[in-house]
Amino acid sequence: MIASITGMGWVDTTSMGWGQQHEQYTAGHDTLPKVTSRMIFGKGLPHFGRLDTYSKIGIAAIAFALKDAGLFEWQEKRVIGVVASTTCGCLERDMEYIETMLPHGGRFASPNLFACTLPNVFIGQAAIHLGLAGPCYSVNEDRLSGVAGLRMALNNIFLDESPAIIAGLCDAGGTDVFGAPEGTRPGALFFVLQPSPTDGFSYGTLEMNETGDISFEGMAVTDLWELQERCLGERKRAQMAKRPIASITGMGWVDTTSMGWGRQHERYPSGNGSLPKITSRMVFGKRLSHFGRLDTYSKIGIAAIAFALKDAGLFEWQEKRVIGVLSSTTYGCIDTDIDYLETAIPQGGRFASPNLFAYVLSNIFLGEAAIHLGLAGPCYSVNEENLSGLTGLRMALTSILLDEAPTVVAGLCDAGRPDSFETLAETKPGALFFVLEEPSRDTAPSYGNIEMDDKGDLSFHGKKVSQLWELMHMCLYNQTNQEQLQKESETDS
Repeated sequence: MIASITGMGWVDTTSMGWGQQHEQYTAGHDTLPKVTSRMIFGKGLPHFGRLDTYSKIGIAAIAFALKDAGLFEWQEKRVIGVVASTTCGCLERDMEYIETMLPHGGRFASPNLFACTLPNVFIGQAAIHLGLAGPCYSVNEDRLSGVAGLRMALNNIFLDESPAIIAGLCDAGGTDVFGAPEGTRPGALFFVLQPSPTDGFSYGTLEMNETGDISFEGMAVTDLWELQERCLGERKRAQMAKRPIASITGMGWVDTTSMGWGRQHERYPSGNGSLPKITSRMVFGKRLSHFGRLDTYSKIGIAAIAFALKDAGLFEWQEKRVIGVLSSTTYGCIDTDIDYLETAIPQGGRFASPNLFAYVLSNIFLGEAAIHLGLAGPCYSVNEENLSGLTGLRMALTSILLDEAPTVVAGLCDAGRPDSFETLAETKPGALFFVLEEPSRDTAPSYGNIEMDDKGDLSFHGKKVSQLWELMHMCLYNQTNQEQLQKESETDS
């Protein structure tokens, strides 16, 4: 009996999410997180808040597994089953119900609590909200490993009872009265199983022999949490076997000589050897409230990011896009930090400026850019002692490789060394960003591919990259060469 693992989702005391986005929601404090319907479905669901923790984490993990397998969206019911192993189940909710039922001969027994007094109730809730019409079971295990449910799921696929089945475990731990049996780990973990071979993505193959022993890629499976780690390990090895590579489809910049983007690279000439005064109209073609309050560091960063997106044909948007931003800097917003301290220190902070305080972190401008440009991917600000921008570029390539975002805007932003830091190294004032995409978007214009080797060294068309301003000139030179070759080809024809 063979099946492919095409998705997995989980909730535990450290994180919750799914395999290909495995830290979507970070938990903490060694307790199960408070799960809401908006975390799972993106909207409020009636009565979801009445469910117990056991039910909520189970529904969440099932939904996340379907998201991972690309089966979350649905229009019509699907023949997909669910098998869930548990030890304590909904015991805590059972005890709460009994406490309302015993007094007064049951006259005040709670119907809301009664509705969740069976360990398979949450599976029905999941089936309703996720369009599942296959067989559903709850399996009790003395020692919670999830393997008993996994065996049932594999048998289910073998007997053609369901073309896909979600198998896993769900347990919120013991109660204050009974405690948790030894080895019971609080959390929920589910896998989507489909017949092998499958045309889509797969973490690997599960196989069960005649005696009921299960193996994953040839190694015995004795616990589902262990299987999760092995699936993530297989995925990571498969990804790292690929060489990090991305296509540069756009670039934009602001410096002391010019500002604009690659295919219109002197859109706004600057001058006088200083950074230009940027307005929201220059960047967005309209006035934005509060844009004038931003410091120079933030303005040049937002402008360069917007110009890069214009260059890549990604400036216009209707819905948020999974596009990340990684920015390297040396001095960041330190000028604003100093200005804020000058208002905060006198009078015990009573006259500290809230307008300045809003921009005392070097990554604030990334949030502003994300709001105005519809970016919903990961955003980071990276500090570099010697500002080359390569650290952020390496992180961006890794982000694309690990499928964290299909598109990342990577670059550098620095307004220069403050006057009061004369003993420190100077940096080139300006902002420069590149749009990096997976090379598969055929319709995207491209300056060429940038590649990273096992040591972290970067190359563009076989030439080593040691500084982003140097990479900008390499891209422009490459574009000029391509245009010249195209003109010569047209002339010859």
